[in-house]
Amino acid sequence: MKIIRKVLILSINTDWANDLKDLFLSNKKMSVEIATTRTVATKLLTDYEFDAVLMEDTFKLKNLDYFLRSLQSQKVHPKFVFFFFSDFSLFKMIEVPEALKDIGYRAHSLPMPKEQIVEIVSNELFPRGATTDSSLDREFMQVLIKATHRVIESLNIEDVVAHKPELLTKMEETDVAIRGKIILKTDFFNGSLLLSFPEKSYKHLYEKVVGQSIDQLNDENNDFAGELANMIYGQTKKHLEENGVKLDMAIPIIDQSPKLNSKKPIYVIPFDSSIGKFFIKLAPELF
Repeated sequence: MKIIRKVLILSINTDWANDLKDLFLSNKKMSVEIATTRTVATKLLTDYEFDAVLMEDTFKLKNLDYFLRSLQSQKVHPKFVFFFFSDFSLFKMIEVPEALKDIGYRAHSLPMPKEQIVEIVSNELFPRGATTDSSLDREFMQVLIKATHRVIESLNIEDVVAHKPELLTKMEETDVAIRGKIILKTDFFNGSLLLSFPEKSYKHLYEKVVGQSIDQLNDENNDFAGELANMIYGQTKKHLEENGVKLDMAIPIIDQSPKLNSKKPIYVIPFDSSIGKFFIKLAPELF
């Protein structure tokens, strides 16, 4: 699953291209490269897989045609190619190779406000919403769900089922006895990632994994919640880094407060399993 969308801008107008790049990069899920020559453009094709290519007519027709021919040899094609032309008759002269018919082509006239160009491209690349808040979108939720499955199932816990994410305020109240908490202060996510257990679920988990039953939660057995939270964060961090998002190492802590209080909405992914219910929570700006 891709977290970062990578865009290539082909233009000799460096001021225009760099202004666009800056606007795109206000969304932490965007990565942008600029090519002013066909040599640089084809080199970038071999180095990266792009989700979208923006072609502006100062790049010249012969270079655009050359680039499209070079694109045929790539195993992975961009999802979209956008043509932004002030001379629209030039667009009619471009010949799209048959091997590139799987790409979505979009043509727009210039001049156009750069903010509008970014909005057009972003809406195609993020059909569920081109938000700059990378921390709470569905893709990040899916990464967390997969990481949680991987960690919990590696402990021989069976029947692990994730349910639809929901707001904590909309959920039926559940008594949570212990949470493993990871505090993150990054551009990608600023807040806490929590792994929450009702007391009964945590006792079953501890006995299953450690092989020792516990009567009550105390300092001798509650560290395990933090260790699990850290393992899930580690799996999430690995996936994000493979997609170009760098996260810092984090030290897990234990949270046994009666209630989470945050000025921001807290998102919850409920899980069922053979040891009972547990929850992954994302709490922006909660530290």
